[in-house]
Amino acid sequence: MNATRPGLVHTAGQDHCYALMKANVDGLKPLQVGMAVCDHQGQQVAWEFNLRDFCRLADAHDDKALDYLAERGLDLDTLCNHSVDAYMLGALSWITYAGAYHVTYLLNIVTGGAPLPHDVVGFIGAMQYYLGQQVYDVATMAAGCPGMPVGLDRITANLRIHPPWGSPRFAGAAGVRALLAFRILKDGQFGGNVERFRGLLQGLQH
Repeated sequence: MNATRPGLVHTAGQDHCYALMKANVDGLKPLQVGMAVCDHQGQQVAWEFNLRDFCRLADAHDDKALDYLAERGLDLDTLCNHSVDAYMLGALSWITYAGAYHVTYLLNIVTGGAPLPHDVVGFIGAMQYYLGQQVYDVATMAAGCPGMPVGLDRITANLRIHPPWGSPRFAGAAGVRALLAFRILKDGQFGGNVERFRGLLQGLQH
């Protein structure tokens, strides 16, 4: 899965600790959630949900991030008028995997907007309770592959995965590419054995 967000409003240089991530997730509203699933035969399908809860005039955001998303075709007015309620989505959705920020936003959604747990231990417990044990992060897996680049765009390019359906690479397309990368890394580089990566989210630090 992948979540599109209105930037970051709390920063601390290159320090991506859990407390900083919590402050951003608790203070921001996600714009999109993309989910991709597949069966054992490799058949896949993806959904991209636009969320209507964000208001540029009232809610915290980073103007540069919103301008960047607008340049890629995201219409915030359309989100407000023709999208779904995030908390309703949380009550109805099956959930896959992603990196730390994506999972924390997903927990924020499925818990009806409740603040995140106060520490990493509490977060891991909540993640396992709501999402189960099978949570994987492609970035963490790719870091275990010598010579693999950093970033979803570079990882998927390295694995010869192309953006699906001519998408502008929002949440749904990112979810598909992450899922495809996971399958290639699992079956190729790791020979089907990826248990050591369970629950290891990049950026999740004490």
